[in-house]
Amino acid sequence: MSAAEMSALIGAIASPVLACVGVVVGHLLGHRAGLRQAEAAVADAEAHARQVVSADWKAFADSLQTRLAAVETRSAATETRLEAAEQRALAAEQRASSAETLYKAAVRYLRQIVAWFNQRWPGEQLPPPPDELAGVL
Repeated sequence: MSAAEMSALIGAIASPVLACVGVVVGHLLGHRAGLRQAEAAVADAEAHARQVVSADWKAFADSLQTRLAAVETRSAATETRLEAAEQRALAAEQRASSAETLYKAAVRYLRQIVAWFNQRWPGEQLPPPPDELAGVL
């Protein structure tokens, strides 16, 4: 075989082999670049998802803060009304106690007047007491 034939044979064999190697190497390089691009896209998607979750969480926290402020306002108003009601109840209790004390003093005084009247004018009849006081006097 001559050198020219040998060169042609090597060229005929080497050319498709080199083309095949080029295709394989190109595929591997493209695959690596694609993996890097996919990893970057996944990282970007994760970052975006974290931002969305953070925004959702912030909106949720803000709504809770708003509701908490409303509850605090209602609670303060309720406490104010409760304190006012307790003061009114205490005042009513004091008035009732004072009225009861005055009622008992008035009943004692009326009994003294009846006794005094019976001593001064024996045999005279007092007018009958009202029905509300009949059992007390």
